[in-house]
Amino acid sequence: MAPIGVALGAALPRRPTLQLWAADGEHPNALGSYLTACVLYAVITGQGPAASTFTAGLPPATAHWLALVAETVERSQRERN
Repeated sequence: MAPIGVALGAALPRRPTLQLWAADGEHPNALGSYLTACVLYAVITGQGPAASTFTAGLPPATAHWLALVAETVERSQRERN
């Protein structure tokens, strides 16, 4: 299983002003979708997404930070199992 919820939960306390949800409060916006994609990338490939230069049109610093969160969470979950 991909620890997407864990990654979302890890990102919010670190940057509480970062909006990860669409206006409906139930679906991810572009930032939340990018974080989700980074987690899936890490799970599927076993590689860290933080090395990627792909930003999906997000500000590079924000994209890199989200990729680091995804990488850290996925690695932690993998090491537990």
